Amino acid sequence: MGFSYNPAIRSLGVRSGAERATLVRRTYALVLASIVVTILGAGFAVTQPRLITTVWQHPFITFLCALVPLWMAMRNHRTFPQNLGFTFLFTFIEGIWISPLLMLYERMQPGIIGQAGLLTLTTFGVLSLYAVFSR
Repeated sequence: MGFSYNPAIRSLGVRSGAERATLVRRTYALVLASIVVTILGAGFAVTQPRLITTVWQHPFITFLCALVPLWMAMRNHRTFPQNLGFTFLFTFIEGIWISPLLMLYERMQPGIIGQAGLLTLTTFGVLSLYAVFSR
């Protein structure tokens, strides 16, 4: 059913525990850094009234502009500095893209954005620390 008995298909090698731990550490570090960059993008957009007005008026164009760095990151997934740069550019633009919605929620219930940001950073910060210090 789910198994192929074709000898031409090679099985993947089993990774050691140290390799898996390194992968988990790098993944959590990238997720935490991406969250921080998204928060910076949203904070930047909130301080720029013309930018946030443009994003509010043209959300689909902004979303398509955000996808370009993501496509470039996927295209250069093996090129070290470029893939991280494009990934962080994508998350920064995503922060800009969600900033009008964040401002709307902040007007409806003051303080909610700070609480959500603190909860998100705390959660992923603790998970990242656990990933770094666990075996």
